[in-house]
Amino acid sequence: MSIKKILIVILIFLIGLLGYNRYLYKKKVQNYPQKPLNLIVGFKKGGGTDISANFLKEVMKNNLTLNIINIPGDNGILGLKKFLEEDNDGYNLVLFNYPSFYYLNELKKYNINREDYEILFSYVYDPGVLIVNKNSDIKNYKDFIEKSKNFDFTIGENGIGASDYILAKMLAKKLKILPKYISFSSSSQMLEALEYGYIDSAILKESEIIDSIKNDKIRAIMAFSNKKLTFLEDIPLGKDMGCNLNMGSIRGIAIKKNTPFYIKNYLRKVFKERLEEDDVIELAKKYNIPFYYLDGEKVNKYIENKNIEINNNIF
Repeated sequence: MSIKKILIVILIFLIGLLGYNRYLYKKKVQNYPQKPLNLIVGFKKGGGTDISANFLKEVMKNNLTLNIINIPGDNGILGLKKFLEEDNDGYNLVLFNYPSFYYLNELKKYNINREDYEILFSYVYDPGVLIVNKNSDIKNYKDFIEKSKNFDFTIGENGIGASDYILAKMLAKKLKILPKYISFSSSSQMLEALEYGYIDSAILKESEIIDSIKNDKIRAIMAFSNKKLTFLEDIPLGKDMGCNLNMGSIRGIAIKKNTPFYIKNYLRKVFKERLEEDDVIELAKKYNIPFYYLDGEKVNKYIENKNIEINNNIF
């Protein structure tokens, strides 16, 4: 056989192989997903992050079946660790909660690398709010500044890495005060401690205080947001009182970095299309979810800028 014929045979073989690979790829795309997806939540049932997960499960029920798995501990890090131990076959997702997944020193303890997982999108922005007991002598931000100078003044928060802890530290630095930080394992415990007068103040997210505000059990001093809150529009903004701190909890979905690209592209597409439909806003109100969609690129940019702000305002 001549060299020319050999080359033609090789070319035909390569073209056939390419076509077969495209066929296999198309078949994989068409067959995914063949079973429910596990959504790992690193927080206990009933908390703000878990409620966000259940909201997403209901929203996507006609597009994807999500199986929620709660693995609470270390402010979400145990759930992240469990997620990273699973296969990268596209059937395991994790509900990330910024700033927990980025700020915690425990990431080093567990040898977790930020590059091990990739953010697909976020769909919740839950701003932090400074609150006190309804019967507190603190009626406004001016009162808070004065009272917080007491040596035994306390601020409740949810532990190192949580957005309310970071906000408490940023606020203390801005006001040049040295409060006592009281950590709680859940927002419900913190609210109970505040309502019974065991702590002077607390910082929680908007979604976590809606019922307490409506039931007239607590008073909101100010919101750490650049715009009016979704459900509690009457709460004054810090920026309007000379306290321009803007932070809350941003929640979304991440997948393992080395998951096949066609799976990641499929998930981005199916979630984006569904979350942009008109009825999602009404469903979000049902769950008291401050709904706000961002694609992965915008989330990463937000986090990049926010990490700089955190470092500048705490250290």
